[in-house]
Amino acid sequence: QPEDHEVLVRIAIAGVNPVDWKNIEDPSHSGKQLPFIAGQDFAGIVEGFGEGVTRFAIGDRIFGIAREHGSYAEYTCIRDTEAPGPEPLCKIPDDVGDSDAAAIPTPALTALASLDWLDVGKDSKLLIIGASGSVGGFAVQLAKLRGAYVIGTAHSGSEDDVRALGADDVIAYDKSDVTETVQQKHLGPLDAVLDLANGPDESKALAPLL
Repeated sequence: QPEDHEVLVRIAIAGVNPVDWKNIEDPSHSGKQLPFIAGQDFAGIVEGFGEGVTRFAIGDRIFGIAREHGSYAEYTCIRDTEAPGPEPLCKIPDDVGDSDAAAIPTPALTALASLDWLDVGKDSKLLIIGASGSVGGFAVQLAKLRGAYVIGTAHSGSEDDVRALGADDVIAYDKSDVTETVQQKHLGPLDAVLDLANGPDESKALAPLL
């Protein structure tokens, strides 16, 4: 049963992110202890709520992140707060399906936090390594909303998809060297690089572009 300021949700769709399998392999990765319910992103329907919940009504379709109680279950409880917190909740727009909604929270918030940390804004020149992935796709769109010039890397089979998201230029990493292509096309110097695919050594190799 939901406690004060908690919302009881019947899970319709649960999202799957790298953090979920990492927590399953090693619960201490996120400070969890066994037993625990895995998963965090979800879309579902409000089945009940505790005292103090005013934003939602029974039957509302909502999506968000269930960090404490997990989302790989039939039901979960999420603490509802007006201020931004670790378990964001929001109503699902009528024209958005449950599967799409459940795929948004962690990737989109990761992209948003990354752009904030990199201080990406109007006229920033940003290179996104892995622009066709879930975080990368959101990063492309959010950066464009901020007025940035976005260069994305993707497999040649995904170039059109990344362009459709709004990228100004796309480099197919399987056909050309990313650093050389940026330099040859005079796309640098860059203001920031968001590397979502490489390890530390590969990321350091991009330093000459900054």
